[in-house]
Amino acid sequence: MTASRAPGKRQLDAERVRRPDLRALLAVLSAASQLQMRGQADLRRMDSPLKIHDFDVLVAIAVHGPLRPSQLTRKASLAPNPTTVSSIVARLEKRGLVKRQPHPEVGGGVFVEATEAGIEMLEHLFPEVERKVVSWFGGHFSEEELTNLAEALERI
Repeated sequence: MTASRAPGKRQLDAERVRRPDLRALLAVLSAASQLQMRGQADLRRMDSPLKIHDFDVLVAIAVHGPLRPSQLTRKASLAPNPTTVSSIVARLEKRGLVKRQPHPEVGGGVFVEATEAGIEMLEHLFPEVERKVVSWFGGHFSEEELTNLAEALERI
């Protein structure tokens, strides 16, 4: 049974969203949203004090840091907004997981780096996170497909 639309009600032409570029965009946005919700639920089940955005920012700092806040905005997957990143860094700093240090060349500028406690937190969480990621992706993609997917998305 197909749903009929109300007379006079405007809708977007479905053919437009079947174009490969728009279809890819919508698929990426949908997948990102689903993975973010799963990640948040899994962190909660692990009794992690971190929210998914906190985890994302802490990982970016631990892997790529020390970083200036503007760099962190580009490195964190889920927190592109500078105001959001700033509030997350403040939360992580309050927990002793990161620290801000003066930038040696930029007056008033800072670097953010992971503390020993931040690295320990990630080391504690990562075995379970990795197990979850394998379960999320393992049933859907081969290793080659995952590599191709990552490489394709990294070009954006």
